[in-house]
Amino acid sequence: MDLNILISSIIAATAALVAIIGGFLVSRVISLSSERSTIERRLREINNDISVKEEMYERSNAALLEEDANDFITEHHEDLILTDKSIEQLINESDYNGFTKAKLDPFIKQFNSVKDEVITIIQKHEGSTIPGDFDDIITGKSDLSNPDKKSWYELIYDVVYKNLPEEKPANRFGIPHFTPPSFDFPAIKPAGEYQRYRDMVKECDQLADDLRALRAQKKEQQKILDDYGTPHGMWGGLGVLIYACVVGIAYPSTLLPYPADYYDDVETKWFLLILFFSELIVLFVYLAFSLYRLTSNQK
Repeated sequence: MDLNILISSIIAATAALVAIIGGFLVSRVISLSSERSTIERRLREINNDISVKEEMYERSNAALLEEDANDFITEHHEDLILTDKSIEQLINESDYNGFTKAKLDPFIKQFNSVKDEVITIIQKHEGSTIPGDFDDIITGKSDLSNPDKKSWYELIYDVVYKNLPEEKPANRFGIPHFTPPSFDFPAIKPAGEYQRYRDMVKECDQLADDLRALRAQKKEQQKILDDYGTPHGMWGGLGVLIYACVVGIAYPSTLLPYPADYYDDVETKWFLLILFFSELIVLFVYLAFSLYRLTSNQK
């Protein structure tokens, strides 16, 4: 019995199977690599969007906090100037439930700095009477330390001005005689200011919603990327190929050319066939397991 034909047939058949399965695995690896690159690019885009949105949200939130703090101070400016009430007391008495002392402290410190500056301006006034308008008393003087807080200067000036005793050369602030004020500072916001505030709240809420959506997308994309990092079935397929190459190509090749009447031809034939059938069994078991896992994941 000439086993050279059988050995060559086994080698050729195994090589064909290895080429088919190997080609499939290579194409799958290329596909996974391309999909992974797409997901990584999408993750970078999402991270960039999150960074931009976070920056916008922080600016919007800071602007909203400043607006609320300004309203709080406007509402309680007389208590802040004339009474010893603590910030916690004022917060409890107000409708600003989202405030904490830590959030308000920087604004209160700035307000106290403006108050001290206003009192200093009045004390240094050289005229015989103190004007009723804040703009009149600062005419010709150096610039204010906090020009963006002009409304605070006017609020403080109005309160100090109204609480100075009349017809006295000096008072508790050490300030000379004054003429009674001719106006009260308007504390009511115009309708446009309320609309602007509502727009700011709406923008801040929208940015918060966008951030939640982007973070959810990032989490999902990261989960998909982690799955691509451990591709299911790829290592099993590689193991099947290695086994097939060993038992169907490498070992039979060592028998070529097969020497006549040197080995037991019948035993050799069945040994080679068993090896060949084993690689087919391993291959079909791998394919069946892969199909089962694929269909079970889809359910």
